[in-house]
Amino acid sequence: MIDEQKTAAPQAQDATLAQTLKARFANLMRSPIALVIWICLSVLGVVSQPYDSYGILPIWARFLYWGGIVAGGIILADMVDCIARRLTPDGHMFKTAAKAVGLVTVIYSPVLIAWNELFVLGFPDMDDSPFLIAFRVFATSIPVFALLETLRPTVANGSVVAAYVEPAPEPCPDALRPRLASRLQCPEARILRLSANNHLIDVISAQGSEQIRMRFADAVREMEPVPGCCVHRSHWVNLDAIDGLTRRKEKLFVLLSNGDEIPVSRTYRPELEAARPDLF
Repeated sequence: MIDEQKTAAPQAQDATLAQTLKARFANLMRSPIALVIWICLSVLGVVSQPYDSYGILPIWARFLYWGGIVAGGIILADMVDCIARRLTPDGHMFKTAAKAVGLVTVIYSPVLIAWNELFVLGFPDMDDSPFLIAFRVFATSIPVFALLETLRPTVANGSVVAAYVEPAPEPCPDALRPRLASRLQCPEARILRLSANNHLIDVISAQGSEQIRMRFADAVREMEPVPGCCVHRSHWVNLDAIDGLTRRKEKLFVLLSNGDEIPVSRTYRPELEAARPDLF
């Protein structure tokens, strides 16, 4: 039984990571911001023709070449950002950024080398050395992930706010709207979790976060009739917002739909097991 539990833990973690990556990819595909970034960077590449590509490609080939490179870079950067944070349990900014840069360089360099070779077939002057392409990937990744980690906000207890919030969150149905929602600036938002922060309560919804001043126990009571439970003395979660479980260094965390990871204490684990037995 013990051996089965040990082997099941990493499998559950992998499954949870796969679900998170799938959700982030879906968010990215329907994000207008990502579309604007892709268009702007693609046009910049077409106009500036960097990396000794000036005058080599006709206009249609330039759109195809740089559009593909930018699209792949945006998608991979988003996926790698999630993976790098999972590989850095302490949330250290430098470690997370360094791992992300390394992953992008290892994964994307072969892709770009193959992409470049595809264009070499029609435009021989496009032939660049693989080492130079890999170096460009490495050098470009450094400022990108340094900026991401610098701008990433943090909340109490060291948890990290998800990089993406649902662009069009579903409003909470009136029948399930808790009394606590009337205290918020956006009362129709679907509340995902509550966290005690000294004398304040962090209310995390699909549209962002707000702080209110009240006792944690009172805030939990005002969440009725939303199905939820305390997973820690300082954390209450919406049961419908739980995507899965993950484990790091023998500690259990619930993974929410917005990417937040909330610790589950031994004291409150039985309550979670009874409420969501499908997770275990």
